[in-house]
Amino acid sequence: TDQSKFGGASGYFDGTGDSVSTPYVTADFDWWVGDYTIEGWIYPVSLANANASNTGTPPVLIGNMNSGDDSNYWSLGPRINGSLRFFYWTGATNGVETAAGDVVTGSWQHIAMTKNSAGIRLFVGGVLKAGPTAVSGTPQSFTGVNLRIAQYNSVSFNVYTDDFRITKGVARYTGDFTPPDAAFPNSSGTGITGAVGTVGVSENVVLTSGPVTGSVGTVVRGVAVTGVYDTSEIGSISHAT
Repeated sequence: TDQSKFGGASGYFDGTGDSVSTPYVTADFDWWVGDYTIEGWIYPVSLANANASNTGTPPVLIGNMNSGDDSNYWSLGPRINGSLRFFYWTGATNGVETAAGDVVTGSWQHIAMTKNSAGIRLFVGGVLKAGPTAVSGTPQSFTGVNLRIAQYNSVSFNVYTDDFRITKGVARYTGDFTPPDAAFPNSSGTGITGAVGTVGVSENVVLTSGPVTGSVGTVVRGVAVTGVYDTSEIGSISHAT
């Protein structure tokens, strides 16, 4: 790809219908159940289609959302005005959002959402930009809607992505921090047991920090189809082409 943060390649979504998804596993992706982190590097080419226009203006970067209709139970990403927004559905729209202009086009920026007992925090470039904001109501998800990147309700985001990671059980950041200066560790490290499924892009599958047991599923173009683990780590893939 033309742009990458680490390793010479990244996931590229050209804004004309590209997306990637994996089945939604509630045990892995229901962020409100315990501490949680979603983070990664993005290089927006354009913010024109960074969010949909329906109620709550949900971002389309990553979330429990359908590509072709308005089913969106939660999503994280920038909006057209350059704010970073975390949207979630409780029977009504809820969300946490940073100031306009925090996310810009034409450069790599690290974004993160963390959740712990104090609430939801949003970070851009390692700087706390919003929160902690208490979770409102009872968030919802739906296994009939995939975990998806870069398209929602027929709106497609033109963006490069690199080194996305979801961590279940740990709010990695609660205050300002220095974003990672290297790619996350490879899956070939120690502490992984059980069956490993098909890896479509094998570079930098993140499964670290202690023994990981059970099955690891298929990894295709930047998203790990995760199994059930006995630690807080959920896999991810970086440097997808």
